[in-house]
Amino acid sequence: MKRILSLIVLSLSLLTSFAYKKQNLASKVNGENRQMIVYTPNTVSSNLPLMIVTHGMNQDAGYQASCDHMYELIDKEKFIIAYLNGINKSWDTGGTKDRDFVLKTIDEMYAKYTINKNRVYWSGFSMGSMLMYHCMSDVQDQIAAFAPTSGISLGGKEWQRCKKPVNMIHCHAKGDDVFKY
Repeated sequence: MKRILSLIVLSLSLLTSFAYKKQNLASKVNGENRQMIVYTPNTVSSNLPLMIVTHGMNQDAGYQASCDHMYELIDKEKFIIAYLNGINKSWDTGGTKDRDFVLKTIDEMYAKYTINKNRVYWSGFSMGSMLMYHCMSDVQDQIAAFAPTSGISLGGKEWQRCKKPVNMIHCHAKGDDVFKY
C-alpha cells in the first residue's frame, strides 16, 4: 500500500511539473498555411503578455523551443509564447510574408486568449533576428520590445525607417562562427 501511495504522489508531482499546455496551431496568412507551436499556462487568464519567437535558418519552432526552454517559465511568470515556423526553415528578410505572419499571430492570440496587446515581445535567433530587424519599423507600434540573439541587421539602415526609438536588447556570442562579434 505504501508503494502504491508513493507512486501516486510521484505521478501527481510529475504532472504538476509541466504547468503548461502545448498546441500546434495553423494560420492562413496571405493564402498560405503557416504553423506555430503555442505554449500557455495551464490556467489562462485574459491580459497575459505574448512572446513571439522566430528560429534560425535551417531550424524550426520545435528546435528553437528545445534550445531556449522559455516555455518552462510561462506558468510561474504568466505569459503565452508562440514559436513561429518559417517557410522551408527560412524567413522572408526582404519582403512582407513573415511580417504579415507576425502581425496575424498577434491578432489570433488576442482573439483566442485576449492577450495584452501592449505587452507583445519578439525574440529571434540568427535569421529570426534578421527578420526582426527587417520588420522592426513596420511593427514597432505592435511590439513592446525586441530581443534579437546572434543575428544582424542586413541592410544596416533599418533604424532610419523607425518612427520612434524602440526597446531592444541584442545578445551576441563571441563564439558565433556565422556572424562574427
